[in-house]
Amino acid sequence: MNCVFTKRDGEEVLLTYENLKFFCEKNVNGVFLKPADEYSATQLDCEPGVIRGSISSIGLKTMQFEFCDNSTGYEAECLYTYQTSCMPWLVGMLYPGKSMM
Repeated sequence: MNCVFTKRDGEEVLLTYENLKFFCEKNVNGVFLKPADEYSATQLDCEPGVIRGSISSIGLKTMQFEFCDNSTGYEAECLYTYQTSCMPWLVGMLYPGKSMM
């Protein structure tokens, strides 16, 4: 299964994997995944916005991430695609400290 990064104005980057949607919250400790809708939160036994995973590594074409529900942890490795609006965010992850220019 592949995943897709999308971004709308005024919102965090959204990661869609299978039928789950996660908002991606980037800070100095990494990128954390929070269920972005009721369906995803229900599947992971939590409320929307609660941290339930993280991106463990990301390359130019593939990424690894993990997420969990109350009893089980899941790991995934997949190809990813993205909307152009996610480019600055991805460049910041792939090349920390460098700009797109």
